[in-house]
Amino acid sequence: MAFGRTMRRSGAIAATILSAILLVQAGLNPVGRTQDQLIRTAEQAVNDSDVRRVEAVTASGVSNDYRWIKDWPASGPTSRRWRAAILQSPDGTPTDPVLLGISRPQVCQSTSDHLYRLQTDANVRRLGSEIVETDPLGIRFSHHTAEVRFRPDVSTVDIIDRAQVHRCASPLSYAVFRLNEYYSISSIEIDGVRITFKQSGGFVAIPALQRDKSLMTLRYRAILPSKGESYSTPSEAALTAYWLPHSARLPATSTITTLVPEDWRGIAPGRAVSSVVAGGLRRTTWQNDLPVSYISVAAGRYREYETHKDGLTVSAWALRATPKQTERILETTANAIRWFSARFGPFPYRRYTVVESSVFPYGLEGYSFTICGSQTLPDIIPHEVSHTWWGGLLPNAYTRSLWNESLASYSERLYERQKRGSEAMESDSEAQYEGRNLPNDPPLDTANNAMHPGHYAIGYQKGALVLEQLERFIGSERMLATLRAFLAARSPGSAVDWPDFVAAVRKVNGPEHGGFLDEWLRSSGLPEYALGTVTAVQKDGDYQISGTISTSSPVRWCLLPVVVRTSGESVEANVRITGSEKTPFEIHTKSPPTEIELDPAGMALRRDGRVRQPINRL
Repeated sequence: MAFGRTMRRSGAIAATILSAILLVQAGLNPVGRTQDQLIRTAEQAVNDSDVRRVEAVTASGVSNDYRWIKDWPASGPTSRRWRAAILQSPDGTPTDPVLLGISRPQVCQSTSDHLYRLQTDANVRRLGSEIVETDPLGIRFSHHTAEVRFRPDVSTVDIIDRAQVHRCASPLSYAVFRLNEYYSISSIEIDGVRITFKQSGGFVAIPALQRDKSLMTLRYRAILPSKGESYSTPSEAALTAYWLPHSARLPATSTITTLVPEDWRGIAPGRAVSSVVAGGLRRTTWQNDLPVSYISVAAGRYREYETHKDGLTVSAWALRATPKQTERILETTANAIRWFSARFGPFPYRRYTVVESSVFPYGLEGYSFTICGSQTLPDIIPHEVSHTWWGGLLPNAYTRSLWNESLASYSERLYERQKRGSEAMESDSEAQYEGRNLPNDPPLDTANNAMHPGHYAIGYQKGALVLEQLERFIGSERMLATLRAFLAARSPGSAVDWPDFVAAVRKVNGPEHGGFLDEWLRSSGLPEYALGTVTAVQKDGDYQISGTISTSSPVRWCLLPVVVRTSGESVEANVRITGSEKTPFEIHTKSPPTEIELDPAGMALRRDGRVRQPINRL
């Protein structure tokens, strides 16, 4: 992080002085500073969103990504404070390395816990390198068999998860998994034997697994708030934010049984395999054979509506929606599933349910169902339905990027286009106009926090616009073929990311198109284009207009419209901008040209500014 311009030679000295000043301001003596002081300092600095103070207590030579400390106040309720604590080994003995966890209650599709090694520099404890969430730390979950009992009268949920787990490599002598700190674990068994464990914030330490495959049984509960992403009210409840144990958010299959009051219904991913009402409880079991990274559960006192067509059952579980509104929900859902299935590939379920919520503020994919806020229906449905392919069939762990939200937003726009009668990109997009208010950062391939407005805008909006630019470049049919190839290359149980999509672009369109997404993914901001000198000469009865287009660096590939106007006509040509900062073009007209303009309709995703100039006729 830059603090100002300094000469190269004095940079290291300035950084050292700044670090010392911040340590003194924090009340810390570098000599003999205790571990407890480090914990208090790190916790307070994170809650203050003070990146500089955290950097000041970081060991020299360590480069951690502390972007989350700057971003978190915009990523969810600021009343949820961060807590820092040492993650102890299961038996409580000192460990090497010593680990410091920083956690707060998690929100949907975001990041809310961070784990760091501690280092000692000259008898001073400092933060070492972060153990990133993509490291499974000795354990991998492949299947959850969970019982989820909602008790709305006391706003609690009790969970028993019998999970299939696998041993994997770890830099530690024990295993660590993650669980939203809402939940308090009462016991853990491995293959029927009760084990010791340590739960600290969003981290749980257990003894290293002794077998390649084991059955882990966890019993835990939470008191749920009345609003937010996981909640419980007298009429509905939901679990959406990392309520199952996980490592690296890797995909898993599930068998989930919901236990709710008999006048309620509960839903989880997959198909219903049984439903029984007895003893005042409704017990329904849902089996999902599609490994996904993001598993949610909803329950409530719903009115159920459904329709059947072509072997598919579409349901609406309503709280407030009128019968007429429900008809629109069912129609929109069925149409979206039918349309996406015809273009992307077969829908993997025989049933899809739209669950209305008066608490959940937006929409959340469940692949065989979706939870949607009342005010979002039915408009949000195509986006959520498309997640069955982008997030379901192809899982996203949300640890690196929001590629699936880019694909879902693009698919939603594609669907809306066909409703207006055009699937082609000829004149439908005004990318320049739509991209005008996009933030510059972060780059598309590192936007990973769906709850942060800047990451959201980049991942959802810019991502969709970039994909439309790709469609214009390769053509609509090739774009659909690329999406199908992306799906066909999936490996069940593995999460995918942007590089996998780039591989599909190359496979379908040839290696020469492999560079299209490179800079769009990793570069901030939007490109600028400019016209060089443009001249026209009369030749063989018509006019030959020649010139160059300059592109800001780094070069983002695109298909850039150029319009030449004459006294009697306008001639448009598309210039392919690829790897060069200067691209020549040539256009022919029948009558004398008067002026030329780049992209008058704003089809290209670029910065503001109309590029128009007269043409010099020679």
